Amino acid sequence: MVLSFISLYRDYYRIHPNQENAKQIKHWLILLMAFTVTLFLASLVTFFSLRSDILRSAIYFVIVCFFICQHIVLTYMVIGRKFFTLITVRTFSKNLLSKNRLERWLRKYKPYHDPDLKLADLAESLHMDAGKLSGFINRTYGMTFSRYINQHRLREVERLSRLPSNTGKSLRELAEMAGFSSYRSYLRAKDIFDNPQNYGKE
Repeated sequence: MVLSFISLYRDYYRIHPNQENAKQIKHWLILLMAFTVTLFLASLVTFFSLRSDILRSAIYFVIVCFFICQHIVLTYMVIGRKFFTLITVRTFSKNLLSKNRLERWLRKYKPYHDPDLKLADLAESLHMDAGKLSGFINRTYGMTFSRYINQHRLREVERLSRLPSNTGKSLRELAEMAGFSSYRSYLRAKDIFDNPQNYGKE
């Protein structure tokens, strides 16, 4: 039960607000977390308050049935690793990967906002083999996955800087909003694209 709650809690904070159906998905996760806590409290109350073995057994039976239903939902999440990822990318995965489709998908869902984004994460979201995705990026853009994602983050910094709502925010804040793990990583990425002759194919 505790592991189920932790898994739901972590999934809740991994959903990016720009993701399609983000609010609906968060509502479902909140419902599941509340459901888990309620079942736990109901188990404690039943154990300490009821003296009738028959009534206690009946209530435990109902609680077990609820746990089975919850387990089915969580198993579905595990099979897809994150069920909200399956929801957002299922239409994309039916088509062959192309430069235009990849660019549109990245602009729409902005996975690069996650500073811990890895090749395997993006490949899984696209229902692709990580090696094939890496090869596609190398052939199409002539750069590694890391540099490609940082390129999108740099563009995102420029876009964010033009928004009136971000007036007064420092470049460091904008860089972190765009997905850079630190201001230093932003400066390094910017230097790589401003002075490519000083760097190899990273």
